[in-house]
Amino acid sequence: MNVFRIIAVLAVLISSACVNQPAMQQASLQPRKSVAHHANYDASPVYSSGIGDLVLRKQVFDSELVITGEQRFAGSISSIRFRGKEYIDVADNGRQLQSAVSYDDLGECDNPTEAGTREDRGRKTSSVLKSGVVRGSTLSTVTQMAYWAPPNTRYSKPKATRTQGKDYCGARPDALYTRNKTVLSRDVLTKQVTIGVAGMPNVIDYKVQFQVPEAHKTAAFEALSAHLPREFSRVDLVDLARGRLMPAVEGAPRDKPVIISTPNGQHALGVYSPMLPKPGYTYGWFLLPQVSKWNCTFRERDIRPGNYNYEAMVVIGTRDEVFEAIVALPGRLGR
Repeated sequence: MNVFRIIAVLAVLISSACVNQPAMQQASLQPRKSVAHHANYDASPVYSSGIGDLVLRKQVFDSELVITGEQRFAGSISSIRFRGKEYIDVADNGRQLQSAVSYDDLGECDNPTEAGTREDRGRKTSSVLKSGVVRGSTLSTVTQMAYWAPPNTRYSKPKATRTQGKDYCGARPDALYTRNKTVLSRDVLTKQVTIGVAGMPNVIDYKVQFQVPEAHKTAAFEALSAHLPREFSRVDLVDLARGRLMPAVEGAPRDKPVIISTPNGQHALGVYSPMLPKPGYTYGWFLLPQVSKWNCTFRERDIRPGNYNYEAMVVIGTRDEVFEAIVALPGRLGR
């Protein structure tokens, strides 16, 4: 075997070993109040991971809970099945149960997204799953995120979000074109998804770390968003202080955990974060024509390169089971 063939074989072996390192070894995901700046990370694209789909299973109450992160969505959560019901919509790469970030009030014009781009259309992903592993009750991934919108293009808003028929980026009437020059960003997302929290089997702990490669004035870290089939059409808020459900009416404060459920209350998915309430950190909910959504967003200013860590918890079950778990979580967590 000549020397060039030997070098080529060694390169392939080294690359494979790097790509398949467990996510737990690549970053610490413990949420903290201050960010660690000047982080070292590999921002070079890896175009084929060969990791495959990741499946996490665990018995919860009277049913098996199955959480799947498909490679075609770069390891973002594309399915949650429980008691015979599918909880996640995957019509395109902007749905799923996933994370994203947008910078400098530009909305989708500077918007690294875990599952991929608008142009992937649910068939493939332009994001890169760099590593993925399931161990015990935890699914972990590291993903280099693609930009949601195509590079160097005039931006066109979705019809549902247009303001007076005008197309511009996010909250910036002065910005008409996408900022990104490439499809793949240098932003890297690391996540850990664990079934079972503080003795509560129907609570899913969701820790994320955004590795930000450059400075920005502002960032909106959508640490977690869930996109549910439209049959999940009822939205309730959890008043933790009074221990009761509230209707999610227009103009309601965005500081309360959210539950979206089917009308009969038999299937529900809620979100709680121990990092809320805090100025700039909010819950959100949206009943759109084809999908129902809740999210947990952390807005920050004076962004420097480094790691930004957040934590949220997904709660599954009937509406009553989800409500009872969310009310109990602050006490169980000692917060």
